[in-house]
Amino acid sequence: MIGGWVGSGITAQTSQTLWAFRAGGLLGASPRAQIVAQLLGVVVRAVVTLPVYAVVAASYGIGNERMPAIAGLSYKATSEAMHGLSALPKLAVTGALVALAAGTVLTVMGRFRLGRFLPSAAAIGVGFMLPFHVSAAAVAGAILAIAARKALPRHTDQASMLAIAAGGIAGEAVLGVIIAALMAVGLL
Repeated sequence: MIGGWVGSGITAQTSQTLWAFRAGGLLGASPRAQIVAQLLGVVVRAVVTLPVYAVVAASYGIGNERMPAIAGLSYKATSEAMHGLSALPKLAVTGALVALAAGTVLTVMGRFRLGRFLPSAAAIGVGFMLPFHVSAAAVAGAILAIAARKALPRHTDQASMLAIAAGGIAGEAVLGVIIAALMAVGLL
């Protein structure tokens, strides 16, 4: 299990790095500048993450309804499954088979002309693991992006939309930390 968790963590970090390189490439950033930024990010994260985690944990708690530890819940479910299928909830196997079939159909259909109108199977899977408000915010952002493209087609190229989305995600995260810090010191 620990080996799987390490592999999963490395995969997640690698995926995020590749997404960052893709977004940077679309925005015209040089690969060298992106590598320097990634390395600088490692140092900044090492200094900032521990105090921010302490503030968030003190303000919201971890692994509860307000702050569900999604990766932890996934690992917990995997650990429980190691005890056999009888340890799973009643319809878990059926649900997994339905999800597998739906994901397969969406992935295969996505390769055809009408596939651009279908949702991503991976996005749906992530949406089931995230709290509703996070998924709802992503859907609201997508609807706003569609509206912006229709209203301002010359100003909403893919690079601009990616930059706006990244800024929105970063802004929401920073605001969440500020709110947690205000709660920790008793101002909220």
